[in-house]
Amino acid sequence: MKKLSDYFYFNSKKQTDSSENFYNIMVEIIDDVVKKRKVLHDRYNLLFERLWVAEKDLNERKFVARRLLSRLLRESDLIFARAQNLAVRLCPKCQEVSMAFPNEKDKLH
Repeated sequence: MKKLSDYFYFNSKKQTDSSENFYNIMVEIIDDVVKKRKVLHDRYNLLFERLWVAEKDLNERKFVARRLLSRLLRESDLIFARAQNLAVRLCPKCQEVSMAFPNEKDKLH
């Protein structure tokens, strides 16, 4: 099985694969997103646990926790957005549509 990073640098000469291969790529992308988000959430979970046992007052801990939570959500959404962008770039049907209608770019997978 190929690494997901092999697909980031898209080479149009290699795009002779069928849509069946694209479905396999989509499964790899989804699997990669789930793994990355789980690792990210586990890392932040450790930070939250350390924060709650810290010897700071409640207002400081609440302030830091809110910042950590917003950062976690931002990073988690970024993982999903990158995977979405990759899926659109690798989609054979999106490439056909972009050739016919260059202004049509709002396709979600």
